[in-house]
Amino acid sequence: MQVHEPAVPPHISMAAAESVAFIGKAVLLLKNPAGAFRGAELLRYKDTLEFTQVRRALTPFTLEFMQVLELTQVRRAFTQVRRARCVYV
Repeated sequence: MQVHEPAVPPHISMAAAESVAFIGKAVLLLKNPAGAFRGAELLRYKDTLEFTQVRRALTPFTLEFMQVLELTQVRRAFTQVRRARCVYV
């Protein structure tokens, strides 16, 4: 995963986008371990429990971020359609 700068909404900093990408990579690694880690416990139970609690606490913010991102994409698409329909003389 890499951050494609033109795809990042203007109100989201590159640092925030890169942090989200890093977290996404970590989640993929934890969900699908490879090599010697396959089938092994990657985290202690206590750490897993703490991570789950933090994830649950952050879920509303994640949902809000996704809604803002979706709204931004809709606005961008609407603007493109509106510009395409303009007739310049």
